[in-house]
Amino acid sequence: MYTAWLGDEYTIRTASNGEETLQNLDSDVGVVVLDRRMPGLSGDEVLDWIRSQQYDIRVLMATSEDIDLDLLDLAFDEYLTKPIQKQTLLSAVAALFERRNYDAQLQEYLALRSKLALLQVEYAAEDLETNEEYRRLRARLDELEPTTDEIANADPETFERVAVGDAQ
Repeated sequence: MYTAWLGDEYTIRTASNGEETLQNLDSDVGVVVLDRRMPGLSGDEVLDWIRSQQYDIRVLMATSEDIDLDLLDLAFDEYLTKPIQKQTLLSAVAALFERRNYDAQLQEYLALRSKLALLQVEYAAEDLETNEEYRRLRARLDELEPTTDEIANADPETFERVAVGDAQ
């Protein structure tokens, strides 16, 4: 289904398991839509491998997995829970391709904003603030805060898409 939705605008490679996903990856791949629950290697393991190879690949986790604090340890760029609407997927993938134009610091900032915003929807601020990894990531987000010029040169929808609350 995702292949059909994305095929009109992007060149698509498909894989049915984690090992096949790794075989299909190279530096020509810009965005990966990855499920956390796959046969063989899990999506989490594939994600770790992608990051270890230092490919400039943005990763969208598209999964039915519950949103849990274990997400704090995953280096994804966006996370969508199933069922996913066509326009939501198209918008997320387009945003990730846009992010590829940004420097590494802004890409990391946007990925962190996305992750923290996701968790803030699911968890009370008090629960998050007791988590050491969450506090560390909040501090890292503050370190990465982009300049006014960087924000002005970025797509405004990118920042709206990954809004983080003020709870600290």
